[in-house]
Amino acid sequence: MDFGYTPEQEDLRQEVRAFIKQNMTPELLEEMEDLNEGFGVSRVRGRGPRVDELFKKIADRGWLGYSFPKEYGGQGKDRISQYIVEEEFARAGIAVGLAGSGAPAILAAGTEEQKRDFLPRLISGEYSFALGFTEPQAGADLASLQCRAVRDGDYYVINGQKMYTSAAHVSTHIYLMARTNPDVARHSGISIFIFPMDVPGMTVRPLWTIQNEPRAPLGTTYGAARTNETFFDDVRVHKSALLGKENEG
Repeated sequence: MDFGYTPEQEDLRQEVRAFIKQNMTPELLEEMEDLNEGFGVSRVRGRGPRVDELFKKIADRGWLGYSFPKEYGGQGKDRISQYIVEEEFARAGIAVGLAGSGAPAILAAGTEEQKRDFLPRLISGEYSFALGFTEPQAGADLASLQCRAVRDGDYYVINGQKMYTSAAHVSTHIYLMARTNPDVARHSGISIFIFPMDVPGMTVRPLWTIQNEPRAPLGTTYGAARTNETFFDDVRVHKSALLGKENEG
């Protein structure tokens, strides 16, 4: 059994490398440095005009969402090829993958309406998600989440706080985990909601990190200079914002 890359996959790697060499100009790198757009946050809407132009060129080649189905805006290619594309851009400090975008979860558990609304726009960059997981008293322990979503007819009413919601100040939507049933085992009773950042009752407040001064070197995994804390005060979202089944997030 041959575990090596196919000739077509190796050709793709060389094509991506040639593209990066041609387009990663000193001016582009300077803009990335000024915006502190290091690894993992290059696809948020706060990027500059040169990075925007770069992503337009990448999208024109079909490399964004490379393995996603064509009916949802992807190219329908194999996942190894998508990995090759993502790997080569990651070496250059550019994140083109959708792994942290919520797109794979929407593809796996979303309704047909959610797939057709969100996936093409996540691939194109029109939409971007902030991830509402971490909380002050829970850290990364999702079983300890206290942010509550209470059903009220066709709506959910959300109250609570999230920490380290990076890119919440520039994202169009949030991918939120909230507790919908407090009377079951703490690792259960959690649901996922996806909805716009501009709904009434949401407040985004900056948290400046130690990467702010001095700024973290470009291309590191240290994160950006700014993250956020996000507050939810009687935020009402329609039941169509629920991703998957209630209590099974």
